[in-house]
Order: sequence, then C-alpha cells, then structure tokens
Amino acid sequence: METKPCDDQTRHFITMRRKYGVVLFLIISLFCALCCITYGWYYFTIVDDDVKTLHPLDDQPPFPDSTANNIWWFIQISDLHLNEFYGKESYHQFWHFCSSYIDIIQPSLVLVTGDITDAVHKGKAHQSEFEWEMYKKCLEDSGVLKKTVWIDVKGNHDTYNIPSADSEQNLYRRFSQLGKKGESNFVHHQKTSFGTYSFIHINAATPFPSLKLPFNFFGIVSKTDIKNLHDLTNQTKTSNSTVFFTHYPSSFVVDKKPGISSVLSQGIATLSGHLHTIYGRTPDLKIAQRSGSLELELSDWKDNRAFRVLAFDHDLLSVVDTHYGKWPIILITNPKDARYLSPKHEPTRRMRQSTYIRFLVFSPINIELALVSIDGDLLGYASHVNGPLYVINWNPSLYATGLHEITIHTMDLLRQRSKVTQTFSLDGSRPNQSLLPAFLLMNDITLVLKLCFTVGNILTLVPLILLKIVTRPATIHFLWIPYAKIPLLRGLLLLVHVNVLFNVIMVIACWTFIGPWFIGEMVDGYVGFVCLYGVYVNGSLHQDSMLYKMALQDMLYFLVPFIFHLALQIELLFPNYNQTGLFNCQNKYLERVSWWGKFVVSQYLFIASLQWQLQYTWYIWSSYGTVTFLLSPKYLWTTIVAMCVFFSIYFAYFLKRRRTFAVNRV
Repeated sequence: METKPCDDQTRHFITMRRKYGVVLFLIISLFCALCCITYGWYYFTIVDDDVKTLHPLDDQPPFPDSTANNIWWFIQISDLHLNEFYGKESYHQFWHFCSSYIDIIQPSLVLVTGDITDAVHKGKAHQSEFEWEMYKKCLEDSGVLKKTVWIDVKGNHDTYNIPSADSEQNLYRRFSQLGKKGESNFVHHQKTSFGTYSFIHINAATPFPSLKLPFNFFGIVSKTDIKNLHDLTNQTKTSNSTVFFTHYPSSFVVDKKPGISSVLSQGIATLSGHLHTIYGRTPDLKIAQRSGSLELELSDWKDNRAFRVLAFDHDLLSVVDTHYGKWPIILITNPKDARYLSPKHEPTRRMRQSTYIRFLVFSPINIELALVSIDGDLLGYASHVNGPLYVINWNPSLYATGLHEITIHTMDLLRQRSKVTQTFSLDGSRPNQSLLPAFLLMNDITLVLKLCFTVGNILTLVPLILLKIVTRPATIHFLWIPYAKIPLLRGLLLLVHVNVLFNVIMVIACWTFIGPWFIGEMVDGYVGFVCLYGVYVNGSLHQDSMLYKMALQDMLYFLVPFIFHLALQIELLFPNYNQTGLFNCQNKYLERVSWWGKFVVSQYLFIASLQWQLQYTWYIWSSYGTVTFLLSPKYLWTTIVAMCVFFSIYFAYFLKRRRTFAVNRV
C-alpha cells in the first residue's frame, strides 16, 4: 500500500513540535541535573552533626594544660605489599621504619591494616612464602615486637588464592604476629594510667575459598559478623574511646541490614587502607560521616611510604599523615583539627577551657625552636615539656566563634624546618569536606556500581531498540531527516536495520547478563565459572561487587565505542542509500563531511574498543591459564566476533559487496 506524502503544513507542525519538545526536554533535564548536583554537593561536603548529642564528659575536667598527663599516641601503617621480585627498597625502608622510626616516635601501639604482602607476580595471584618470611624476619631482626604492641590484620592481597582457612597456602596464619586471631573480629584494650582505649578489628576479608585476581576487592561482612561486632562494642562502653580498624573502607564493604554503619557509628573513628591514593587523585581520604564518627583511610607504604601518627590528648583524637624520610613530624593535639571533630564521641568542649596549646614534635634531632601563630598573629615560642610534647599558653576566649588557623614552625639543630597549618574551631564550626573523598567514603560503592551499570545499559541499548521499532519507511520519511544530519546518528539509524549487526550487538550486550564470562580454576584445585551475579566455585556462589565494575568498564570502553564504530562504518558503506525510502533527500551537510575524517574516527573507535578487550583477554590468560583463556565467551570469543565483523564490513566496502549488510526492508 502506497503512503501519501504529507503536506507542508503537517510537516511544519510535526517539525516544530519536535523542536520545542527537544528544547523542553533539555530544560527539564538541566534543572534535574542541577538539583541533583546541588543536593549531592550539600550532602557530601557540608557536615551537619546533631549537636544535641554531646559527649557525657564534655565540660568536665581534666582540661588540657601544661603537663604531660592524659596523652598517648600510636601509629597506623597500611598496604606494605612486600614483593619478592621487586620493591627491595620498600623492604629495606620498612626494616628501617621498624628499627629506627619506632625508637624515635615511641608509639604505644602499631596497627598494620592489611595487604602485608603483594602475592602477585606477572598477573598471577599466589601466596609467596618468601614474601611472608621477609615480613617475619623484618619484625624479628628489627626488635620492634619488644618495643611496642604490634597488631597486623589481613587485606585482600593476603587472602588471594587460598582454598580454606586450614590450607598450607594460608600463610597469614603462620607468619603474622596475630596468627589465627587476626582472621576474626576481636577487641584490643589499650590500658593507660588515665583510662582504657578499645580497638575493635572488623574482619571483612572474603570467606574461603578466597578467589584469585581481580576479585576480593570488596570486603564482606555477614549478619553474624555484625551481631558479633555489636557484642564487642557493648564490651567497650566503659572505655574512654572506641576505635574500629580494618583493611576495607566501609563504603567498600558488602553487608546486610542493619549494615556495618550501625556498628561504626558507635566509635570515634574507623581506620582503614586499601584504596592507596587512587592513582594520586585522592591523597587525603579522611572525612566525617553523617553519624558523627570519622572515616580515616590511609595511603599506602608500597608507593608513597605513608604512615599515620594518631594521639589521644585528654580523649581528643588528633591525626597526621606523613611519609618516610620527612622530619620533623608535627601533630597538633589541642586545639584539634576542625575537620575531624566528633562531638558525640569526644569531649570537644574541653578545648574551650584549656589553658595551653599542645602539640607533639617527633624528630631524630633535638628541636631548637617551635614557633606558634594563630590567624597570622605570633603567639611566641613553645616550651618543651617532656618527650615530644610542646606547649604554649593561650586564651581560648579570643577564638570562641568561627574558624581559625593555627600555624606551627619548627627547626631542629641541623636547621631542618617543618611547618604545619590547620583549621580549628571552638564552637563546632567546620570547613566543607572535599567532594571526591566524601563521595567515595560516604556512599555504598556496590550500589553506585549497580546503578551506573543499569543506567548505562538502558542508555546504550534502549535507544537502539526504539530506533528499530519506530523507524518505519512510512513514518521516517520526514520525521527523522532533520535529526539525521549528524553522521553518527545517520549511521545508527541505518545500523539498527542491518539485522546481522543489530543481532551481534544485542547478543554481546545480553551475554553480560545471562552467560558465563569465563570458566576455569577460580582457586587452585577448584574449577568454577564467573557470571555477573557472582563466582560459582566449590558448590556455592560467591557474590563479588567487582563484577559490576568489570561489566561497567566493558560497556564504556568496549561496547559503546564498538557500536559507534559500526554506525560510522555503515554510514560510510551506504553514503547515499535511497532504496528503502529512509532518506529521500540529499543532505548537503553530509556531503561536506570529509570521508577520510569519518573513516579515521571509525577506525580509532574500533582500535580503542579492541585494545580494551585484548587487554582483559590477556589478563584472563595470564591470571588463569590457557584453558580459561579458551573458555572465555565474554572476552576471547567476543574479541573474535568483533574482529570478524570489522573485517567483513571492511572487505564489503572495498570489494563493493554491500549486499552482505543489506538494510532490512520494512
């Protein structure tokens, strides 16, 4: 049946309706985006604690004065990644840290929050006895175990490729200081002459059998663990303060309701590692959670030689992150940093009634002078009290409201200088938090990945399906031509009607949801398979949020560029396609677009998508072996299909055999 052409008035009406519809849609989308950005900025950067709930000893003595009472300090170090094949300098410096730095700083406690050994070589994950012997020898030869309390817990690298807890490959149990105790939740009570401070370990390591790379990146806490942690927390109610420590930040822990946040909110801070600096983008991952507790993630020793010094001064927690080789180390304990106030868990109002500014200076050389100023006004030279403690008299009523800035300059006898500046407040005021650290540590990253993956697939696949359903020859004649001036869109309109290519795209996309990604030894001696919903091995399905990250990356770096490549290739293949009635007018804009420009962009998109796919295919081969490499539909097989499609279109164009990819006639 022949379709009557539309008159000019109808065509004009439909065109104007679509133009105004697009403008209205863009305005609404922009408004919604601004609302989301504004709310997100407020939620993550503005800290608004419930000041009605204050510490029970908030206004009670003792108050910070000029004596060395009611103060003690400890160290956190994380992500050592000791490796037998590289990083000898890291090992020697760690030995020097244990032998010399501990003597200088003299901490009462050292917390090692996971990833003690690297357990990875050339992409393969295995527990190396040599690396663990390196660690054990370092502790014994340096004598650090005789100088302080040493608590070392597991990270994800310390659990790679371990079949069971009693396996010989579970080297953490054999060589760590804690041994079997470190594989469970436990509480350590640090007793002082002025009270007890409790440290609760959260064992978020994945259950056995523990998988190879790239899994185990997210921690797991079960309902039983949460109940156990609540019981441990109840044992610390009489303590001066409670600190949680683990390898994984809370946002990277998969849990069940009521969730691990219900536990962490009962302590002043959570100390963790794991994220390093995210390739240098977030060197300072420390925030205050909405619950009022602090989340303090530490950078790594492996690449940055970072460690952390923390102090409780009259039950006020202060923290400074520093690096190997940097002296002197200055830690201001009163007034403490306004970014890390926790009124529910510490007596912050004691700062208002304090009579002295207090800070610790650690240095291998005696300090010659320590100069203190507030808001640019010089207060004078601080006096040395005892050990690393320095004090100077002040009048806190002069700084009773708002944010203020304290600066301390120190110089040792070798003229080595150090300077620290931090913001403080006595009325609870806070500076805004940095957006990226707050986003990473305040969100449920598993939920974010699932949401991004779902939305990404909807935005990628639904438009293609709708184009295929809606674009019929009878209606597309004048409705879609105004929007087909862009070569990429013109190619997409053609692509959805080439059945063989459309079906290839749908199969590749849907395989992520329905099919096994690859099959092989997930743990040495245990064969299983990987799919979007978990890793099936040893008769059970191990859920791992890393799979959503892998699927999201695959969609962004392979599927989307591959679709755009096919669209441009089809547009090049049919530059003046006129037979089906899809495009019955000449498009002068297309004629001005360089053929070579579109060709180069198309090839670049294919190379980029193929490079990503080959990278992961090689990764599977190097980590799991040849059998898994051959049995990997999502990677090897998909790569082969993509290359076959590429060369088929390539030869179809240059050999003029376009019927191979004929547009489906509707």
